[in-house]
Amino acid sequence: MKKNLLFVIAAVSMMLIFAGCAKVPQAEIDAAKAAIEEVRGAQADIYLPGEFTAINDSLRVALERVEAQKGKLFKSYKNVKTLLATIPTMAATIKSNTETKKAEVKAEAEATLATITAMQLENNTLAAKLPMGKNEREAVEAIKAELGVVDGAITEVATMLANGDFMGALNKVNAIKQQVEAKNLEIKDVLTKARIKF
Repeated sequence: MKKNLLFVIAAVSMMLIFAGCAKVPQAEIDAAKAAIEEVRGAQADIYLPGEFTAINDSLRVALERVEAQKGKLFKSYKNVKTLLATIPTMAATIKSNTETKKAEVKAEAEATLATITAMQLENNTLAAKLPMGKNEREAVEAIKAELGVVDGAITEVATMLANGDFMGALNKVNAIKQQVEAKNLEIKDVLTKARIKF
């Protein structure tokens, strides 16, 4: 009886020792963090913010589960390891999707830039025909100054594209597009009212 009791106590003690010694899956955590940093380096946070947030949330949940297990007597990191193992796979998909999205954004920015560059060239050509009478001089000079600002912005967009800032270039070129179109209509309206052919 005494031997059985000692055996049971020893067995329970060993179980407690082994359960208490379950190791935090540090290698898996490090791999998941590295995968997320790689995705951040690919600029997924800029081009695919929703997917980037989702993968960060997965890591956050996994780390919360690790912390919850640390406080338990019988620790088990099996489910956490499974979750952590999905993160590098998710990261590879997000990285690939980011490259695709970048290419799409770049193509859209380049196409819009080409369109507004052509329209801005027309604006500059038409602005040279604007009447420069006593009453119009101030308005015409203001229009030409605004066109100069747009010319500078177009150059800035081209530089952004060359430097790989495709999302920034797209946002800027879309804002410029509205200015260029509005200025085109304004110049044509002035020329029409002045009965100047364009």
